[in-house]
Amino acid sequence: MWRIYDIDLNKNHPPVQQLQLHLPDMHMVTYHKWDKIKWVVKRLGADESMLTAYFDYNRLHEEARGILATSYRDLRTVDGVFLPFFREAAERRGLIEEDNTLDECLTENSLFHMPSSLRRLFTTILVFCKLNDVFGLWTKYLDAMSEDYRRNNPNPNMVEQIVLIDIRNMLQSMGKDIRSFPLPKIDDAYDNASGIPRGIFEEASIDQNSKDVGLSDSLNEEQRASYEEIMSNVDTEQGGLFFVDGPGGTGNTFLYRALLGTLHSQNKLAVATATSGVASL
Repeated sequence: MWRIYDIDLNKNHPPVQQLQLHLPDMHMVTYHKWDKIKWVVKRLGADESMLTAYFDYNRLHEEARGILATSYRDLRTVDGVFLPFFREAAERRGLIEEDNTLDECLTENSLFHMPSSLRRLFTTILVFCKLNDVFGLWTKYLDAMSEDYRRNNPNPNMVEQIVLIDIRNMLQSMGKDIRSFPLPKIDDAYDNASGIPRGIFEEASIDQNSKDVGLSDSLNEEQRASYEEIMSNVDTEQGGLFFVDGPGGTGNTFLYRALLGTLHSQNKLAVATATSGVASL
């Protein structure tokens, strides 16, 4: 009876079809596991998707022009301004709420922390967080990050360069290149560290404790295993990242002193540092 009387069997409300969104040339393509990739790429329609078909439809039909997007550029253009990021365009249109968490984090820290701590926080945010407006945050917090340098240096350009070099060095210690971020360029005229963090030069000039040199002979079995594995990577220049875990009083610091003593005795540069004030104390 439902069919005879043409009663709807199902409804879609509101009548909206969700598009399969993707970045340019990053749509999904289906193929059999035995297909060769070059055939898949050259297959007719391989470069099309639901989203690109939507763009094409809007370009072909006059009633859609002016109110619907016809390209990726349209999605990033708001009030005639072409924006660098899709997310920023969505925020400008009010489609999503702007995330001010990182901005608020820097604001709070600028009130209670020293400029050096703020620079490290800014660097950490660059590495581990997704920022839509890196240059905007840089401009907003440059004065706070450079307060210590501005006290003895009236030249604003030089102060900015010193802060950039500090951030560059911290990024290097995290395995990142400052050139991959939209920040002002470092002027070679102000950079006399040859790309090596200043802290390394400072560490190299500190008198080393001769008592630490022989600590490696007093390591227990677990400490010895960590010591040998780390030293093996140093000696073979393979590099690596190691996490030494253990409750307080189990000899972590003793292991660190043994490593530093051995490396310093070999005239190698080894820097002891901490990621927070609590750890350094």
